[in-house]
Amino acid sequence: MDGVEYSQLHAARLFKETIGKTPIEYIRALRLTEAALVPRDNDERIIDVALDFVFDSHEGLMLIPRQFSGSSAR
Repeated sequence: MDGVEYSQLHAARLFKETIGKTPIEYIRALRLTEAALVPRDNDERIIDVALDFVFDSHEGLMLIPRQFSGSSAR
């Protein structure tokens, strides 16, 4: 059986149809979910968690929930 090749655009469209989010939205939600568990499970500072999960700053980490729930984290 030969491999099937898709363009990046087509693969992203199939991903969104299947998962319900674009690949970038999915990765952002996954990073946010994982980052949210770190301060709960240990004593890391929010800024350290934000930088570990490749958010530009702690403000970037704190504002992302607005995209999902309509309100920012407090």
